[in-house]
Amino acid sequence: MVPDVSLTSIFIQSVTNCVFSYSVIDRGCAAAPYGTASVHLQLARQVTFDHVTINNTPETGKHDECAIDFETDVDGCIIKYCTFENNAGAALEFLANRSVAFDSAFSRNVEVYNSFFRNNNWAYKKPIPSQIQIVDERPNRPTGTIHDNNYINASGVLFFGGDGDLSGFNVYNNVEGYGTDQTSPSVDKINPLSATQIEVVFSEPVEKTSAEDVNHYSIDGGIGRPQSSILTSSNRVILTVSNLTPNLQYTLTVSSVSDNNENTMGIENKTFTYVVVIDSTPPQISSVSATSANTVIISFNEVLD
Repeated sequence: MVPDVSLTSIFIQSVTNCVFSYSVIDRGCAAAPYGTASVHLQLARQVTFDHVTINNTPETGKHDECAIDFETDVDGCIIKYCTFENNAGAALEFLANRSVAFDSAFSRNVEVYNSFFRNNNWAYKKPIPSQIQIVDERPNRPTGTIHDNNYINASGVLFFGGDGDLSGFNVYNNVEGYGTDQTSPSVDKINPLSATQIEVVFSEPVEKTSAEDVNHYSIDGGIGRPQSSILTSSNRVILTVSNLTPNLQYTLTVSSVSDNNENTMGIENKTFTYVVVIDSTPPQISSVSATSANTVIISFNEVLD
């Protein structure tokens, strides 16, 4: 959560070929006089959002309050495998701010696919409230494709709409509901980061509440349940544990973690070892040089104590 009087968490302006991936933004802004958004885009080219979750952009009585604000002149943006839930305003809001870019203010060639939209724009921001909203900026005709997404609308909210020109988007194969995914998440990898922290990588984005429940994890060898579990991106969790013994194999048991389609995993066991490499090789002289009649510089092949 960001402090009060904050326009946005991430402001992407005049950027080309940027990838924003495997991240979570929760309550990504607060109140600002001219409107707020968790992510603000303008004058940007080829920006990709991949496996990004944006939730709970708050209602503060100001404008917009959306997850991603396409403010003006964005070209070639891709949004894929992302999740947008419970944002007060739209998940994606398309404006055309001519004070920044007059001739090409509307956004172009945007592709949105394989993403999940639920209960966005519950505060009914803008006329004809929609989860993906085109705002009338006289004119505003953004272009692109919106396809193969799943959505659950709040009451009185459309999936795609607004009072702007909707004709520039090709919208197809978007399904209301959780979709056809019936595969539960699994543990892909365990990365011991230190004696007290372990990263768990899941096979797909996981639901925050279940992923951060410490009762869903246990480690043998006297470690037990973690002290904390933090979802650091859509499919990665950091567990804080008591001290691991170096070079000893452990078994991590994970259970009851769900994905965003409410598929819940059973019990899965995965082994890992916290490896500490002991340096037993003495340093060696790599070079010797005389810089004056009374100064000699000796260089070694590694850092010395």
